[in-house]
Amino acid sequence: MSTSVQQDIKAYALKIFRDIWKVKTQHKYLINLDHAEIFGVPTTGDKDYDDAMQNQIETTYQTINKLIEWHKNGIPFSICNMSDASTIYNIVNGYLEAWKYNLSNSINIGNAPTDDLIAMDAFAQEIYPYASTTVKTSNTTVESWITGGNGNLASRNNLSGGGNKVEITERNPIAELFAASMTRRGR
Repeated sequence: MSTSVQQDIKAYALKIFRDIWKVKTQHKYLINLDHAEIFGVPTTGDKDYDDAMQNQIETTYQTINKLIEWHKNGIPFSICNMSDASTIYNIVNGYLEAWKYNLSNSINIGNAPTDDLIAMDAFAQEIYPYASTTVKTSNTTVESWITGGNGNLASRNNLSGGGNKVEITERNPIAELFAASMTRRGR
């Protein structure tokens, strides 16, 4: 693997695991299960109210890695600033393209995180439509809930304001290449 490709992979990985992005999801997906097992979950005794509390939409900051994990597990979330969708997509796609180059041109590919690359490719495929068309109006943007895996996407009005369009590269799924590299490695 060339030094430049290694540096690209490391640079993108740093952005995937370090940079945080403003997203929304239901409260129940933000609960740390270990913490809940030790301390419990607040309850009022009214099942309908307790369910409503768990389903309440909360704004949080998460890494791209966490968003990919949510997508893989079918946890719905929304990227608050749709121009961030373009940036997130470009980071993930850049990482995938660097690994694609590495897998296509290197002999030693035993350390390729193919399962993670396949999950990232599915995530990139899901956010591409939102990354490629950032909608901007005077007061609202379209907020899309990325539900992961099942392909069901719903839209609703969002009051978080607009965003600027970011240029993105065209989406070409590359999961087949990653799956083929797994086969060559005997996984």
